[in-house]
Amino acid sequence: MKISLIGPGIMPIPPTGWGAIEILIWDYKLTLERLGHKIQIVNTQDLNDALNQINSFEPDFVHIQYDDYVYLYPHIEYPCAVTTHFAYIERPEMMGPYKQRVFDAYSKIEPNVFGLSKSINEVYENVCEIPNNKLYLNPNGVNVNNFRITDIPKFFDKSIYLATIDHRKRQFLFQDISSLWYAGNIRDDRFNKEKNYLGEWNKQYLYDNLTDYGNLVLLSDGEAHPLVCMEALAAGLGVVICEWGKSNLDLTKEFITVIPEDKISDINYIEEQIIKNRNYSISHRTEILEYAKQFDWEQVIQNYYLPNIEKIMSKKKIAINFIGTGNYLKFFPRYYETFMEYFLPECDKDFFVFTDGELGDDIPSNIKIIHVKEETEIAKDDYNNWESITIKSMGCLKRFEEIQKIKSQLLKYDWYVYLDGDMYCCPEVIPYDQFFNEEKDFFAVQHPCQNINMCKFTSSSREDLPFERNQKSLAYVGYEDQVDDIYVQGCVWGGKIPKVLEMIEILSDRVNKDLENDIIAVARDESHLNRYRIENIDNFNVLSPSYAKPGDYPPEEFLFEAKIIHSPSDKKNILNS
Repeated sequence: MKISLIGPGIMPIPPTGWGAIEILIWDYKLTLERLGHKIQIVNTQDLNDALNQINSFEPDFVHIQYDDYVYLYPHIEYPCAVTTHFAYIERPEMMGPYKQRVFDAYSKIEPNVFGLSKSINEVYENVCEIPNNKLYLNPNGVNVNNFRITDIPKFFDKSIYLATIDHRKRQFLFQDISSLWYAGNIRDDRFNKEKNYLGEWNKQYLYDNLTDYGNLVLLSDGEAHPLVCMEALAAGLGVVICEWGKSNLDLTKEFITVIPEDKISDINYIEEQIIKNRNYSISHRTEILEYAKQFDWEQVIQNYYLPNIEKIMSKKKIAINFIGTGNYLKFFPRYYETFMEYFLPECDKDFFVFTDGELGDDIPSNIKIIHVKEETEIAKDDYNNWESITIKSMGCLKRFEEIQKIKSQLLKYDWYVYLDGDMYCCPEVIPYDQFFNEEKDFFAVQHPCQNINMCKFTSSSREDLPFERNQKSLAYVGYEDQVDDIYVQGCVWGGKIPKVLEMIEILSDRVNKDLENDIIAVARDESHLNRYRIENIDNFNVLSPSYAKPGDYPPEEFLFEAKIIHSPSDKKNILNS
């Protein structure tokens, strides 16, 4: 598999000094390459350059490891996920400028998220309203074999606080604890480097010397999934951590101690807990080292990372087409909301919106606006005249020609789905396997009012079905052609890409040739769709009329329940408003 890893572009990868994200990306690369995968690291602050590098590599998957670059997500053509390493992700009140700059964008973009912990994914689900099926648990790992191990620590009576010394890590608060020592680059002038300061450690020094201490302390006011905790465990140390550093750890283990935030100022209490943890940890190193094996990078990648990638890559990509010029655009908010929530929730869906109107600037990234203009002016009265609106509007007779404008954009999708603009999904999930038939390239919905025995006012015989009967039309269907006497409606149809694109081109040509001969089929585009289905009858999945139940007739008139409503009861009010 070819995987692109996207870094911050702030320092080299691997880093020459401190750089947790850069170290993680390098560890990903080395481990994935050992497992036989091809890895590209893109490490630049120029996002256009980043896209060019990704596209030249043609990866199977892209992993954005620096979520300031979440804005890249909609522009990446390959399966993709984003990971945040932001320390305050579980503390919105502490986010500061990050919230508006990055975090709020998640609600709009709704990317696949590789969350470092279950609690981080809960933030994205509850605050950003990202669907649960786009959230994946993907913890960090550690190279356990990199560490020198001793059975008995050289400094058995000392604990170490190993981290950049800054405001978030709060080291200065604990300098009265005589057995607690500090290593890291100093970025906090409140810290007294004359007290128990060991200087800045490089990575190799950490691998060689961490095992000499009794346990690790990390009491920040915010963490995501701190790498240093796993490094400590891999070196045989117990850990004393803040509430925000407990992600993915088994809190029943005696060598893992959590300091409640309301106790963070109680230095005597903290010192007691550090000593208690240290005394247990130095005599239970075998237990700690055994526990740490689950965080080995190969374990993490094989148990979490690669299965998560496979799940995303197996997701089907669906292109949904809405056409709404003039007042028909007013239907889109309900259309989008209901089809996003209930229609194929396990799939990735993009909405191609053909309109001459505006939806505003702050729209979700999966809405693709296609600016169009009607060739013929449509008056308000036309909305109440079926014959007039179906001839004038591009959403009817000329829809096949219009759809071809996005042909190249559709090539990256698995399925194309056309749904009339005045439809909405009922509050019941429509899963992939219920709607699609993988064995057939095309689908269309059986007309709820123009088939035999569908409702109380349906066609009573096969001769009454409204196929095009003009033999000069390319949509012509003779009685002898009605093999199964099924008539489909033009409000729901589509198919696999690229086969459905071939169908759209053929039907567009047929409509235009009819128009050149002054022929307009009786049911416009729908007549041509029915002719094509008959020509390809064994390759068409015919959907139940439940997927197009009219909303402007009493429910008791029909012999089936609705899954999708077409022509809702408030349609005239919306169009005439």
